[in-house]
Parts: sequence; C-alpha cells; structure tokens
Amino acid sequence: MLVATAAGGFATQIDRIVLGGNDAISPRGRFSRQVALLVLILATGNATTQLAAVGALILAVLSSYWRMYPAIKRMDEAGWLEPRGYSRKLGVMIAGFIGAFSLAVVIHLVWRGNG
Repeated sequence: MLVATAAGGFATQIDRIVLGGNDAISPRGRFSRQVALLVLILATGNATTQLAAVGALILAVLSSYWRMYPAIKRMDEAGWLEPRGYSRKLGVMIAGFIGAFSLAVVIHLVWRGNG
C-alpha cells in the first residue's frame, strides 16, 4: 500500500511503479528542472517572456496531470493509496494550481493594460 501523506516517498513509489524504478527519466526530475527554469525566467526575463513561461507551466502541469490521473485513480480505486479518495484531492489541488496560475496571467494582463 502506498501512503500519500509523505509526498517524496509517494512520488518515489509512483516512479517505481510507472517507470520501473528508472530514475534517469523520472518525471519528478523533469518537473524540478521545469520549475528551476521558470524561476530563472521569472527573475530575469522581460514581461512577455514571463507571460510565456507561465503559459508553458500551465500546459506542462495539465499535460503531466492528464497522463498521470488515470493511473492514480485506478490505484485509489484498488485501495493502494492511503488516505482513500486521494485521487480526488489531487485533482482539486492540481485544479487549484492551474486556477492560481491562470489568475496570475489575467492579473498581469489587466495590470499591464492599465500601466
């Protein structure tokens, strides 16, 4: 049984199940590089580049979630995850991230339009 409360351990278990333990192609590693690149762009890029970076982050999160959710849902239904219903909580959390990123884009566009 996988315990979803320890995020690092849970993600490592997902890597082992989905990827057969191959850390060289771990989605967590790709995500970490994406976030590091985004932070660099947000710190040094101009407004247009920053806006494009946030748009790319939204698409990357949606893409990762779209591919991952069916496996997480099956694992949840099979009782492999604790607490029960984790797939639904994960969906709400990802939707919250997407909503926050989208709201940031809208606020940026409105603020830039008034400035």
